[in-house]
Order: sequence, then structure tokens, then C-alpha cells
Amino acid sequence: MNARVLLLGSLLSIAACSGTSDPEPMTLEQAQTGFAGTYAGTFTGDGKSGSIELALSLTASVTPKCGTHTLSTKCIDVTSIRVVGTLTTADGSFTKTAVEGTVTVYGVTTDNGGDLTLRSPAGDTVQGNIKGHKASGTVKLATGKSFTFDAPRK
Repeated sequence: MNARVLLLGSLLSIAACSGTSDPEPMTLEQAQTGFAGTYAGTFTGDGKSGSIELALSLTASVTPKCGTHTLSTKCIDVTSIRVVGTLTTADGSFTKTAVEGTVTVYGVTTDNGGDLTLRSPAGDTVQGNIKGHKASGTVKLATGKSFTFDAPRK
């Protein structure tokens, strides 16, 4: 039984703790180039469709993270980038509505894109991804209704 636990621990170490040791952290300029800007495209859902615009800017700084780990001498590099912005839809559900949250990047470059998590003061949420200068994902209204969007950067 102990041998099985040790083997499982070794497999988890390989799967969960890949990466390089002592990588160079992402710079603010790289984060700006990779994620900040205005994304304009279309949304569909709840019987509606139309145009959507998501404008994002970075706040203060980029925060590289490489937390404690116990399974290996290496860890997965995660960069958390605070963003603020506005959300506008053609149907009037959002008109330059303030949103704030994070873009989470797994690694130290913008090459793999980032996971987008935003929230409005009213509790509406945006969950998605930004990759290759394109944002896509789901907007969920506080009322429970939701729609998907696909928006290339302008």
C-alpha cells in the first residue's frame, strides 16, 4: 500500500510541477502588449445577438507568483495581472459598465494567452480567455441569464 502512495505522489509531481527554475518574470510591457486594449466582436445568447466591446487596461503592475511546493524542486509559474475596464453591448444590457478582475497567465510569457475573470459592481461576471489578440468567453448577468462572446482586439 505504501508503494502505491509513493508511486501516485511521483506521478503527481511530474504532472503538476513542470516549468523552469528561476524564470524571468513577465514585464509590464509584455503584459500590456499581450492583453490590454479594446476587443470588439459579437455576442449571442438568451435569444439575443449583437455587438460587444470590452476595453481593458492593466492596473499598477504585474505580479509573478511561484508559490510553495512540496512535490518537486520546480513549480508552475503563474502570473496574475489586475485589469480594469468597461463592457458595452449593442442591446443595452451594458453601457460602458465598469468591470475589474484578473488575467491569469500560466507561464511567464503571453504566448499561451490568459484566463480572464471579471466582475461588475452589480455582480455580473465575465469568464473567458484572451489568446492571440482575441477575447472569448461567457458573460453571466446577476439575474442568471448568460451569453457567449467572441471579440478580436481592435
